[in-house]
Amino acid sequence: MKILLFGSIAAGKTELAKDILRNNSQFEYLAIDDFRRKYGDGSMDNEAIAQNSFIDSIKLNENQIIEASGLGKLGYRIFEKLAETKESVLLVIVYINRNEITKRLKSRNWDVPFPGGKSKLDRIITDINLGIKQCNIQMIWSEKENLTILKTSNNSIKDKRLVLSIINDFVKL
Repeated sequence: MKILLFGSIAAGKTELAKDILRNNSQFEYLAIDDFRRKYGDGSMDNEAIAQNSFIDSIKLNENQIIEASGLGKLGYRIFEKLAETKESVLLVIVYINRNEITKRLKSRNWDVPFPGGKSKLDRIITDINLGIKQCNIQMIWSEKENLTILKTSNNSIKDKRLVLSIINDFVKL
């Protein structure tokens, strides 16, 4: 089984993954940001290495939580890797509005090297949120068998608890 956590920077995907893992230790956790920290330096060459290593770490028919934005080339590569498998996939799309993202980023030490660095952060956030609003992720994944999509917000503890409850029920199935 795969649990995909897609959404913008500062949407709370990492914290959500940690909470899922507390109740479901049989899952391996993969986050693109961890691969960027390991291999990246802000260059396109090392970004390619980070992305390739990330995609290579996705193992079919193994329990994994996979965290990324879900859009762009990397999102499509994740889809291609999982498109043919019959395993269950829970796709969780976390949407956070721009004001909440800005608030969260002020209190965060964000140390992820990516091409363009912090100077491109506003554009990246805008592009991700626009893609989510336009349902681009769902359009890519709509043909996948054994797929369940949960689109949610993560603006409060109440939102997070509801999402975790749904995810934990899904894992038990």
